[in-house]
Amino acid sequence: MALPTVVQMVWGKPIINLSFESIMEGNQKTLCCQLTNPPIENKILRMAGVYRRQIDSISAFYSIKDTNTSKIIVGAAFCDIHSAHDVPKTAISLPSSIIPSRIDLVQARHNGAASTIAPRQAKNIELPVGKYRATVIIKTSENEKVFCRNFLVKKEAETIAWEDE
Repeated sequence: MALPTVVQMVWGKPIINLSFESIMEGNQKTLCCQLTNPPIENKILRMAGVYRRQIDSISAFYSIKDTNTSKIIVGAAFCDIHSAHDVPKTAISLPSSIIPSRIDLVQARHNGAASTIAPRQAKNIELPVGKYRATVIIKTSENEKVFCRNFLVKKEAETIAWEDE
């Protein structure tokens, strides 16, 4: 009887997948992160009844640093996490699903200004042309993961992109 419990504990643990993405909503481009806790794909494990456990509480912080001057633009600010079925919150549960939750980091607005997404009770910060490093820290009750990626604010400030896009 212990075998299924061990199998569930080992192969059913939550997995945090984070990808850095660009999305267009109307005429606004947003650089964001997408979080998933993917379901079990192995047919044998699924037939044995193994399922991916949900993450009961996940929160995120982000920072943005100018890579040329090493100046910290945003330091360890709470992120709003947009889940598929709820309003943005600073902490959510992340079920096993292929549908991602989203963390918005930087927007290019139609007026030509690129700016950070305001963390709670802070203001948006305008970003001049340059190269920046976004660091996202994902915290759960069990662990903490750090993800980093560079992005560019180009001459036309409405053009923002992940560095290798």
